[in-house]
Amino acid sequence: MAMNVGMLATYDQVKEVYSSQFGPSFEVNVLSSVTAGLVAATVTLPFDLTKTRIQKMKPLADGTMPYK
Repeated sequence: MAMNVGMLATYDQVKEVYSSQFGPSFEVNVLSSVTAGLVAATVTLPFDLTKTRIQKMKPLADGTMPYK
C-alpha cells in the first residue's frame, strides 16, 4: 500500500511539474517514472526492513524474542 501511494501520487505530481518546465515528451515520462520509483523505494524501505527483521528473528540466549 505504501509503495502504491508513494509511486502513483509522486508520478502524477512530478510529471505535471516536469511537463510544465520541459513540455510533454518521452524523456519527461522516463524522468517521472525514475523519480517516482526512488520515492516509492524510500517510502517502503522502513516497512520492508521491519518485516525482514521480524521474519528472521531468533530467540535470544534467555529464550525471549528480540522484537515483540
